[in-house]
Parts: sequence; structure tokens; C-alpha cells
Amino acid sequence: MLDARSGIASREDALRSWESTASSFSNRPGLQWRALQDASNQVIIQHGNNLIFPEGRRQAWPDWQLNAIDPYMQGELVWLDIDTLIRQRSGGRKSLDDFARGFFGIRDGSLVAAPYTFDDLVAALDAVMPYDWATFLRARVDSVGIPADLDGVTRGGYRLTWNDQPPSNQQARENKSGEADLSFSAGMTLNKDGEVTDVGWGGPAWQAGLVIGAKVMSVNGVPYQSSVIKAAIAAARAGTPIGLQVARGQTEQSLSLIWGGGLRYPHLERVPGAPALLDDILKARP
Repeated sequence: MLDARSGIASREDALRSWESTASSFSNRPGLQWRALQDASNQVIIQHGNNLIFPEGRRQAWPDWQLNAIDPYMQGELVWLDIDTLIRQRSGGRKSLDDFARGFFGIRDGSLVAAPYTFDDLVAALDAVMPYDWATFLRARVDSVGIPADLDGVTRGGYRLTWNDQPPSNQQARENKSGEADLSFSAGMTLNKDGEVTDVGWGGPAWQAGLVIGAKVMSVNGVPYQSSVIKAAIAAARAGTPIGLQVARGQTEQSLSLIWGGGLRYPHLERVPGAPALLDDILKARP
């Protein structure tokens, strides 16, 4: 958002970032059992996370466990929800900018930390627009089994949709690297050589027995290429297995990947006729 407001990034680039965050959290199985408040303590619990602290241990199955950066990413969606809610209920007279000025605009020039409590946060939001902010926030950070907070995206005039064409930025990345990001279909990503670089907890690849570091040698008897596995996924029907020959070290094995939903990629789509609050939020500032 700050990049777009400062003119460093275009509105389209900012929307792709929101698209990535929204789609990632629509596919976070860890939300089924763990609250974001608890996940925010991950660094303390696990003595570091390699995404933030390189010396920390790599977290196994981060989409299931939730990791140290997930509260920040989901937090983006929560604050977008708050901003659009304030804008909508105030008729556009107020926004999160008013909260930021009141909450952060204290002790101008001071470098001394200013601790605050949950109640202070609620009071600052209430000063901008009276609302049951305590219940709103607790429901999103302390509750288990909640879906990704996409209300801000929807209220902002957009919706998350899916089709068989990758977003332009993903396509450009894959063209350059040769990787295949099949996170929302087969539930895995592979590098140009067919090595599995990520597996989603509970997804088709997970069910098939694929793990990070395994190397897909062939797909339905055809030597691996990203185009080959994508074609196989696009052609597969429900219940029809995709045959994979996979190597792990010196061992090779035949695995069956079952997924009949075709290629599936996320897109943030403008809702015709809905107020474009998200566009207003991303508008460049002088």
C-alpha cells in the first residue's frame, strides 16, 4: 500500500500483492486449529524462523503450523477490513488514515518507545468511528477455525476468483525460472528440474506422498517438464490418477497424484458497480 501511495509501485502491482495475500490465506489449513494471536508467538516457541532469522530452524509444514509472518500477512487483510468498514460506515468521511494520525501521531520527534494495550488500540479506533472493535478484533486474532478475512477485499470493490490461467506476474516468474507453481491445484511447487520445493498440507501432492526435496522424473511416462505436468493436470478427470515417477536420493518410486480440478490460479477481479474503495486506498498521494 505504501509503495502504491508513494508512486513507487503501480496500482496494478499493489493489487497483485493483495491478490497473493488473499489467495494464500484462503488456502491456509493452519487456521483450522491455531489462532493468529498464538502464531505471533512462533519465534519465541521455536527459537526463530528461517524466514525472519536465518539461524533459526526451518519450520516443517508452515501452512499447517502457521509461522511468524502469518499474523502480519493476515493482519494486512484485517486492517483492510477495518479501513473499508470505516470508509463505508462514515460515508467516506473517515478512514484508517485518521486512526493512524491519532494513534501514531504522538510525541512527535521522540525516539522513546510508547507501549500500548489492546484497550488503547480499541479506544483509538472508537475515537475515529464508534463500533464494537473489541469483538471485531478478538474474532479475527483469537478465534480458531475462522476463514481468511476477505471482507475488506469484497467491501473494497473486488473479489477473489479462480481460473486456469496464471496471473501475469506469476507467468513472468515461471517463464524466467522454469518453475511450476501448482499450489492451488496439485498443492505443490517444483523447480525447473522437477524437484519439489513446497508441498501444501493435506493437498493432493501431500496425499500422494510427495515431500520437499523429492524429484519428479516423469509424468504419465513422459520425462518431466513443467509443461508436461501442467498438461497432465489440465487433462485429468476426477478420480483418474496422474502417474509420477519420483526419486528420493537413490530410491525411485511410483506415486499416484489424484486431482480432477484442472489448473487453478487466483485473480483479484473488480466487481462491476461496487464502490472502488480499494482503488481509493491505493491512490498515489502527493
